[in-house]
Amino acid sequence: MLPSALTLRHVLVIGVDGVRFDLLGPEVTPVIWGFGRDGFLAPVPIDESTPTWSGPCWAAIATGRGVDGHGITGNDLTGHRLAEHPDFVTVATRAGLPTLLAVSGWPPLALAEDGGPLFAEASRREFVAVADESLASWDATDEATTDLVAKILVADGPRMSFVYLGAVDFTGHATGAGSAISTKAGTAVASPRWRRRGPPRPGPASTRAARR
Repeated sequence: MLPSALTLRHVLVIGVDGVRFDLLGPEVTPVIWGFGRDGFLAPVPIDESTPTWSGPCWAAIATGRGVDGHGITGNDLTGHRLAEHPDFVTVATRAGLPTLLAVSGWPPLALAEDGGPLFAEASRREFVAVADESLASWDATDEATTDLVAKILVADGPRMSFVYLGAVDFTGHATGAGSAISTKAGTAVASPRWRRRGPPRPGPASTRAARR
């Protein structure tokens, strides 16, 4: 149940895949920490029975339901029950709010691929593809996504926005988890573009999701 259009101002959810919440902090990831100070930053508990794949973890975050509800057990979303348990962007869109979905690199969140899209409806949908499976390409794709989103937030002021960044998760699989990954997470959202004057007050959340 969403607040009414009169009381809901602007919500920006930044999803950085593969981030360990216990490695975030004011020294390693000061920008993320600042977002928490100005908006909302908290761990998102995922039921221990949920497989630690990005598909079921992001589905749990997006729908508020576990695997027994959304029906997603891996990164192929085929067989999901999202029609019965829609994501929060879809709920906001159906309530008549202008919404934005922006996804960096991972198709089934935004496109009709591998059983997707997880996010069924949005007033504006943006997907930035990765040129190749390299660290540099993933970094560039996240950067292009943040550039695009910053412009949309300032120009259009969507009331509900979800932005997904995937380079941290790819880096973790390529090099291993650790403080370097959290540093990259901070870099992913450290650009002044997120600080431009605009309507939303950002509030990122961290999860134990890992796309593998």
